[in-house]
Amino acid sequence: MRPRREELPLEAEGNGERLRQIEFDQADAPMLLHALIIGANTALMCGGRQATQRMAYYARLIRDLCPPGHEHLRREEDLCEIALAMREAPHWSFTFAPERWRSNGEAIIRVGKKAWTSAYMITQPQADELRGCIEAIAPLTCTYIDTPE
Repeated sequence: MRPRREELPLEAEGNGERLRQIEFDQADAPMLLHALIIGANTALMCGGRQATQRMAYYARLIRDLCPPGHEHLRREEDLCEIALAMREAPHWSFTFAPERWRSNGEAIIRVGKKAWTSAYMITQPQADELRGCIEAIAPLTCTYIDTPE
């Protein structure tokens, strides 16, 4: 696990006239986290120490909202794409195929006619965690099937 940057949390004192709230889909949280990390690195390179600390604070908040297992996907945007595909597809499937000579392998998530793969060489427990992540974001209208078509 990489070290966390020093955080600069919001000041909740006063009447809060500058505080705002937003709503977002939980499946978008990994993508938002990635964007915040890129933004924090940019602020750091441009001499914005306090902005970097504030972004570290927001990154922690968003990281805590990411569904467990999202980190086993190849890209931060994949969970968002899977969730959007699930809005239209009637079913989804999940397969994990470890290589014959090791216990590590690759998971494949199929939603309708689209497919996404996990990060390369994940373990069975990581695959189980990833499947739980997909189950957590799947709408009731998109059901799980054991065998992909």
